[in-house]
Order: sequence, then structure tokens, then C-alpha cells
Amino acid sequence: MDARESRSVFLLEGIAKDNLAQSFPFMDSNRSQFRKLAEEEEKLRTAEIRISEEEFAEKISKILPDSIVNQKELQQWLKQDWKARNKMLSFKKSQLSQKESQSIEDFPSNIVVNGASLSLSYCFSPGEPEDGVTVDIPNEMLNQFKQADFDWLVPGYLHDKILAVIKSLPKTLRKKMIPLTDTASECCKAIQATDYQEKPFKLTLIQTLLAIREVTIDPNEIDMEQLPAHLKMKFRTAVKNSSNRPNESISTQLAKLAPSHVQVNASVQTAKGNSQPKTNRLYKWPDTNIELQSTVKQKGQSIRLFSGLVDNQNFVSIGSFKSLLAAQRSHRAGVVRLMLIDQIKVLKELKNGWPDRKSLEVYMLRFGGFDQLLDWLAIVVAFKVMDKEQQTIQSEEAFKVLCNRFAVELRPKLSDELIKIKLLLKAMSQIYSSLSELNSDVYSDSVKDIKNQLKALWTVDNFVQLGDQLIDDYRRYFKAVESRIIRIKENFPKERSSLENWVEWENWWQDLSEVEHDAETRQQVDKLFWMLQEYRVSIFSTNVKTKGSISAKKLQKQFDLIEYKLAL
Repeated sequence: MDARESRSVFLLEGIAKDNLAQSFPFMDSNRSQFRKLAEEEEKLRTAEIRISEEEFAEKISKILPDSIVNQKELQQWLKQDWKARNKMLSFKKSQLSQKESQSIEDFPSNIVVNGASLSLSYCFSPGEPEDGVTVDIPNEMLNQFKQADFDWLVPGYLHDKILAVIKSLPKTLRKKMIPLTDTASECCKAIQATDYQEKPFKLTLIQTLLAIREVTIDPNEIDMEQLPAHLKMKFRTAVKNSSNRPNESISTQLAKLAPSHVQVNASVQTAKGNSQPKTNRLYKWPDTNIELQSTVKQKGQSIRLFSGLVDNQNFVSIGSFKSLLAAQRSHRAGVVRLMLIDQIKVLKELKNGWPDRKSLEVYMLRFGGFDQLLDWLAIVVAFKVMDKEQQTIQSEEAFKVLCNRFAVELRPKLSDELIKIKLLLKAMSQIYSSLSELNSDVYSDSVKDIKNQLKALWTVDNFVQLGDQLIDDYRRYFKAVESRIIRIKENFPKERSSLENWVEWENWWQDLSEVEHDAETRQQVDKLFWMLQEYRVSIFSTNVKTKGSISAKKLQKQFDLIEYKLAL
């Protein structure tokens, strides 16, 4: 190993990764700063504040003479002016961060509740029991608090909690507050202008939304238990357990504070689950015909009822719906699932015997693996076969005819789909590879936007909607993305301008897509999704043709149409 390589290894593995046998004052100082930044990452729920170990090693390299390649030489160099040189290698917190953390003062280490100062700790670990903010309560003070005392969490989470509550409200209320993000921001600002922490969370939120949006909300419509886990306070006795997690042993003592603390979540969910009527699981066609629309008499009035099959992934059930269109949409998916269950042996044979399975498994790691891909493509084939029948399948006889046709066409058509989809997966893999080369912070927003686009495109619903157009359309979309990546490298100001244009549409789309839609509006939302994909092409990749004409004016018209339907 030459001197240059030895130096690189020493800087990265020894200093940056903190593996030296001896610690020096500058290392203690930098270690302390990194700990502070790590705490800020936990509070702000991000992993993008601290610089990387490689970047840290590069900073050290710019200060240390080139001749220093090991710990002994470092120690000798430091001894020549111990205080000054350790200070040279001690960085400020801002120098060890990729970007300035925002509003860190909104994530305090202590809160005052009922006159008592209580310690807080933060954890960014989605899916884990400790995810979010935890308050330490001395054992002798457990009886002094109630759940509502902690509903405000900390200022830094207030906006997200308000937004989550708004999203959980019934559709009739949500549609009056679109765009939801803007409503949450305005509401948060209005609340923080008052002495809100002394008031009940629910009541204050209801009064504020009434004032700024003229929306009347019943307190019973706000279910705090349905909020994401990190937006509910966790509780821990002041004496921490060995895992430093919220204590399971205090769950009963905190009955006044529960049921939202972590340990009782599972039992509450189980209790709720047991109280629900059991779903009738169907693995074959039911014994009777399925009437999507029927009429019953109640108190002298005729009432229309809508029902149909529901796809539950591994089985189907029969559900009730608000409209015939919703029943038809769900029923088609349920019929397809029964078709796949009927051909489960063939699907298993294809899964286990497909010669290119390993490479497809690798390509699909981001999207559920080969099994997921096979299921999606089998659904696509099933829909194509069913659409040939040109009738709604409502009887066992019609279903058997459909299954016979599907049995004949499944293997060859699914094999063909697997071969064609590999070309798209290869193209997408190349895109992700190209994105990894755009490692400058300057490009981070563009990279994130492209990844979000790929994730949004790669769904089974989209596969089914496009049908035979899938391969051609996705090739064009991927070609447009590749063209965009080239432009990012060659003309970033143009990219930045286009992205600023796009973000406004994307935010509007996110607000609309978060709202629950009826079946008729859902069709218009689906149409808008594909219009947005074409608009992406038109602004980011002008050298790639769009599918028909697209413009901001047409997008505006489609958005307005959907919002009009939501307002009805």
C-alpha cells in the first residue's frame, strides 16, 4: 500500500470513523458536535444533517500535512503546538452539517406540564415502539397527569399533528379545507400566536378551523388514536429500562394517559379487531349469484343497495358500496383475484421455474421482489382476459367460462409479460444508477422528484389502466427521465426553473390525492395522473414527444373539475 493510499485509509477508518487507539482533544470535540447533530436528526426526523464520514475525512485532510499517514505521526505533529493544532482540527457544529437544521428550538429537551418540568427524548425510528418523542415521568408523579396534558407534543410536531388530524376527518369536512397543507399551516400559525399550551388541543383546533375555514367539527370526529405513532406522546418512568424504551410496566399505571402510549397499541388494536364482525373469506365463487344492484323496501320506501366482490389479496369477500360504479370497480378486482386463486398451481410453477427469476428479483428489490411482480402481471393478464368477455361476471356459470379461458391464456401471456417487463426494469435500474451519480446537494430536490415519479408509476393499478400501452408509454417516460438527467448535468438552471414550475402542480396533486374519492371522481383523478405524467415530459424533456397535446391550461381545467366534484 503506497503512502497516498495509507493516508486515505488512516483519515477515513482511523479518524473519521473514530477507530484510533488513542483519543485526542480534537476528536473529543468533534465527537461532541456529531452527537449534537445526531440529536437534531432525531428531533427533525431526518438522516441528512450530519456530513458523511468521507466528507469529514476530506476536511481533516485539508488541514493535516500530506506526510501524516498514521497515529504516531499525527501525535508527533500535534505535540509541536498541542493547543493550537487540536483547535485547528476541532470543527464547529455548522462545519459538520450538510445544512442548517431548522427551528431546532421547537424541539425542547424539557416541557413544563402542570407546573412540573419533565425531560423529553427523541427518536427517529419509523415502525419501532420508541419512534417519536418520549416524556420521562417520575414514578411518584404518575397520578398528577392525564392524557390531554400531553396532546400538544412539542412545537416542532404541531403542524404535522394538525395536518394528520385534518386528513383523518370525514371527506365532507376535508374537501372544505383543500389544500390541506395550507390549511394546517394557517391553523398552526394562528394557534401558536396564542397561549395555546394551556388550552385543550381538540377544542382549540376545532375553534381555530371554524375561524379560518368556517368548518364546524364535532369533537367525536377527531380520533387521536388513529394518528401516526410519532405524533402521539410516549411515556416512560424516570428510571429507564435497559433498552431505553418506553416502559411496558407502567402501562396500567398510566391508564389515565393511555390508550395512546406505545405498549397498549397492540392490545387496543386487538380489542378493536375482536369487536369487528368476521369477514366471510371466499376462495371460490359463492353459492349464489352476485347482484351488484338491488332494491329493498324499508318503511314504504325503495332503497337501492350496491354490493360486489372485494379483493383482500389472499381471498375475497362481499362488500357494500355507496354507488354502482364503486361496486363495479371493486367487483372486477375481486373477480380477478378469484381467477388467480383458481390458477394458484400454475402461478407457483411459473414462480419456482422461471429461468430469469434471480435477475428479476434483483430488479424488483425496491418494489416487493419477484413474487410481487408475478402477482401484478398475473392481474394484468386476468383483466385483459376478463375484458374480452364484455360482460359483468355475476354468476358461477359465467365465472367458470372465464376461468377456462384464463387457464388457456395465463401461461403464455404471463411469460410474454415477464419478458417485456424486464426491459423496463433494466431501464429503471439504469436510471437509479445515473441518479446515484448526482450526489451533490444541489441536485437533491431533482433526484427526489425523479424517484417519487418512478415510485408513483410503478404500481399494479397503473399497469392495469395502461394495459397494452404499458410498455410503450413507460419506455417513453423512462426516456424522458434519462433526457432530464442529462439536462440536469448540462443545464441545471433550466432544470431548476422547470422544477419550480412543477412543484406547484405536484403539491396540488398531493392535496387532491389525499382526499377520499367516490368512484366517479376517481376516474377523473386517474385521468389527471396521466395528464401530469405527460406534462412532466413537456417541461423536463422537451426533446421527447408527449402523448397528445398537454398544457398548464388543460391541467388547470382538470384540477378545477375534480375540485368542483368534491364540493358537490
